[in-house]
Amino acid sequence: VAIQDKDMPTVYKELTTSTIAMALTGAPSEVVNKFFGNMSLPYSNMIKDEMGKLGEVSSEEVEAQRAKVVKTIENLRSLGKIG
Repeated sequence: VAIQDKDMPTVYKELTTSTIAMALTGAPSEVVNKFFGNMSLPYSNMIKDEMGKLGEVSSEEVEAQRAKVVKTIENLRSLGKIG
């Protein structure tokens, strides 16, 4: 959530829709709102459709995808691509 809105598209470009969908599963509303609030409507609908197709996923799977998101953000920051 500490990511600037303008940097969110850069983050999305580095992640797959399935990674984002799984990472947002059960996430706090402020995190979900941060992601969906900075996506185009078609892209957010695609992520939501992907989330709907996931079915039951283990907490380990969700945490692994969230770790990918965090790692991606850290990498982008270290490269100076996001603030």
